[in-house]
Amino acid sequence: MSELKKIQLRHARKAKDATFDFISYQEFGQPLHTAPVVVVLHALTGNSEVAGSKGWWNGFIGEQKGIDTSKFTVLAFNIPGNGYDDQLMDNPYAYRLKNVAAWVLEALDALELQEVYALVGGSLGGCLAWQIVALRPDYAKHLIPVAAHWKASPWVVAQGMIQDRILSNSKEPIADARAHAMTFYRNPNAFTVKFNQEDSLEAAASVYDWLNYHGKTLENRFALAAYKFMNWLLTTHDITAGGTSLEQTLKAFTGTLHLVGIHEDLLYVQRDIKQTFWVARELGTPVHHYTLISDQGHDAFLIEQTQLGGLLASVFASASLKENSYELS
Repeated sequence: MSELKKIQLRHARKAKDATFDFISYQEFGQPLHTAPVVVVLHALTGNSEVAGSKGWWNGFIGEQKGIDTSKFTVLAFNIPGNGYDDQLMDNPYAYRLKNVAAWVLEALDALELQEVYALVGGSLGGCLAWQIVALRPDYAKHLIPVAAHWKASPWVVAQGMIQDRILSNSKEPIADARAHAMTFYRNPNAFTVKFNQEDSLEAAASVYDWLNYHGKTLENRFALAAYKFMNWLLTTHDITAGGTSLEQTLKAFTGTLHLVGIHEDLLYVQRDIKQTFWVARELGTPVHHYTLISDQGHDAFLIEQTQLGGLLASVFASASLKENSYELS
């Protein structure tokens, strides 16, 4: 495991049983200030452990992989309140994703990084990447939101509300909310492929056991306060909430936008991602659209990691290194 590092934030904020005054991160690959920097942002139940033997994106990030750690410095931040650094929010509704974006940018400023090569995030992390660009549109050479969107659609809001009600009212809130979430993290085809036994009672038992397994597994590693806060951030995400339109953000953005959607994703549907592609293209924003092909629905961004690296290979092949320094080509 890479060392968990902390950066003090300028203003203390109230958190459960403690003062929330730092943001934590892990560093992988090349030493800071010697190579192009890729900032990686985690999904709802994720954390900064993105590479290495236990890394949740270790099929995509590592030596000779999609994001090659022999070529890049990878900085992976924890969203304060995810519990990985023992910080938990006592009021999950106090902040929105734009606040988290400001904290990440404050940390990057403290690390004396005037720009980064790429902002990459999956699901909630991709939404956070959008928020960072909305606050500072000239900061990243590449914006790569994977299975994410610039705002929470009404469908995402609805799912988030149901999740919040389960988390607030269930006797087993984490396990039950996770079981429900697996029905939109995957899709009907994923369930058919996995459980299409001839005997329907046998299939029903298998589905029950599988959902129960995922619920209990998350219960053992994730705090209720963290789940509530991350769900709230996902539900309320919208880069236009402050009055700036998507078009204004895209016009101000100085980098290249890489939109990665997933075939038959039930959470962030391809229609919305493709619509953003056409808006960006009409405005003259450099933009590319990629599709992960998978039976697994939204979770394909975690499952199809080799394919993801292949789709984005040209993005991460375009940075050139020099001894003890780097340049962006």
